Amino acid sequence: ARNVVANHLSYRAEEEALAPPPNSPADQTMLECFLIEGEKIAAQFLDLPRDLAVAFLFMLEPLSGLKALSWSVPSQSDEWLKAELMLLAGRHVELLEHLAQIEVKMAHDPETIFGVSYLRAQSYKALGQQGMALEILRSIVKVRPNYRSAQALILEWTQGVSWE
Repeated sequence: ARNVVANHLSYRAEEEALAPPPNSPADQTMLECFLIEGEKIAAQFLDLPRDLAVAFLFMLEPLSGLKALSWSVPSQSDEWLKAELMLLAGRHVELLEHLAQIEVKMAHDPETIFGVSYLRAQSYKALGQQGMALEILRSIVKVRPNYRSAQALILEWTQGVSWE
């Protein structure tokens, strides 16, 4: 348990060092206005909540993106966007629960298992479970050798050490 906590704390410190600087007060006011005005007109423009969520994702404001996405009429693509926003927001336990729901809802799509596994690995890594995360990524690459995103994460997390 101490090892898990220590790894998690060192990962969080590394993550915080790479984090973008906080928004200025003017930027924060603008983002709040986007949310307020977006909520007012979300019912009239059905694609607006999703578009706002994507915009907030690009602005590295995942919590605002999750709020905007909550006004959207649910769709499969929204489930994946929500997962990405949760990952960026650091809501890893919630994300793991959400991924389990995605697996059930989209079990008919063979690509679901790869997407869910890829995001699950990132959550486990963020929660200090690097061994589990690497095992998941390796299983993806074993089935899909050309899954470059998984390969890149393996290299990044092992700092180029071969795993074969």
